[in-house]
Amino acid sequence: MKPNYSEYLTDALSINPAEEALRDTLLPLLPDSIIDSHTHASHEKFINAFEMPPHLLSHMMSTFPDVNIEQSNEIDKLLMPGKSIQKLRFAHVYPGMDHKGVTEYINENRNEGDGTALFGLSETKEDIEYTINELRTGKYSALKMYYLSSKVPKTNLYDYFPREVLSVAETEEVPIILHLPHSLYNSQQEVDQLMNEYSDLKVILAHIGVANVPKPELDGILSSFAKHPNLYVDTAMVDSQEIALAALKHLTPKRVLYGSDEPLNLMRVVTYFNPDLNTDRVLTEYPYHWADKHEQDKWRHLADKPFVHSQWHQLNALTGAVRALKLSTKNENRALESIYYDNSKQIFNF
Repeated sequence: MKPNYSEYLTDALSINPAEEALRDTLLPLLPDSIIDSHTHASHEKFINAFEMPPHLLSHMMSTFPDVNIEQSNEIDKLLMPGKSIQKLRFAHVYPGMDHKGVTEYINENRNEGDGTALFGLSETKEDIEYTINELRTGKYSALKMYYLSSKVPKTNLYDYFPREVLSVAETEEVPIILHLPHSLYNSQQEVDQLMNEYSDLKVILAHIGVANVPKPELDGILSSFAKHPNLYVDTAMVDSQEIALAALKHLTPKRVLYGSDEPLNLMRVVTYFNPDLNTDRVLTEYPYHWADKHEQDKWRHLADKPFVHSQWHQLNALTGAVRALKLSTKNENRALESIYYDNSKQIFNF
């Protein structure tokens, strides 16, 4: 049975008292103008045209597949009232979806002041030619490619970000948004190789390199990345203040970009470490189609945060990390301006 996506969105757009309190506390800390560097968009016509693969139906990324730009504007009014929001949007990553069509939809319907990241394809020679030709049009603020968007998931960076595409992105000065095929903790060598081979290419590691749970080696890895001046990170779905603080310390606020991962920022979830699976997972009180009841019941006691929109956990972690730097008020405000606006404006040429 197809999940009731519209019901999920309706529920998410009814803000509860705990979320209202967090909104009232956090928004005054943020700049008035914000660029969200990591958002997805689609439309129900594209979602209805393909069948979600079973392995993605069991993944939380399938929660809000068809949130369109008009609905995105409503999300801003709910979550960020009073703020001027610009967004870098790209297609959802689901294999089999019409990514070309979604990219065209975003380009034709985006708000004034927003940017589009080309969703690059690399399954076939024709896909690679399409990606290269689109990069050369000058229409795009960035390039996004994804290891799970192929029929067979990729496990090597260069399998889904082909070198010929990276070379053109570097020449055309189009930054790439890199969601690593493995966690940050297993990808240091791969990132170093990429940055050494394409030293003029701006690379934004999505989700701070997909580091959801802090581990002892976090500081060493991020410290080693400081030597690459064109390497940045975005904070999409990062709900750990410790991880956000490590990025700020080692890369400085000039190389950290705010991102929400909209619409997944609407999920009411809490990240935890599952002892049985030896990996980080999420807990939720809402009956999403991917939520395993046995897992949720067994580990509910490990939830150390309230079940509110992921957005609030993310903002709380990021703003808390900036405060933990113990800067002067003037420098703290400069750091927040850099993270929430200036860095993205400069990198993506908004």
